[in-house]
Amino acid sequence: MDIITVAVAKAREGSIFRTREGAPCPLCGAKGKVVGSPKWNGKRKIRYHKCCNPACAICRMGIGFKSVQEEKPDA
Repeated sequence: MDIITVAVAKAREGSIFRTREGAPCPLCGAKGKVVGSPKWNGKRKIRYHKCCNPACAICRMGIGFKSVQEEKPDA
């Protein structure tokens, strides 16, 4: 597979959001910048990100990826 196919597939896979670390880019592992953050849906929060690593194919192509956070933290 070529890098474009791999990058698109990885972006579609998405990432797991961790409270302290955020969500890593599914291709290069750099922390993704949050560009959208809808409200919690039960115990799940979905966020939308862009990779900020200019060496990453996902960043260079401008592809976004989503992350999922399970279990809303206690307030």
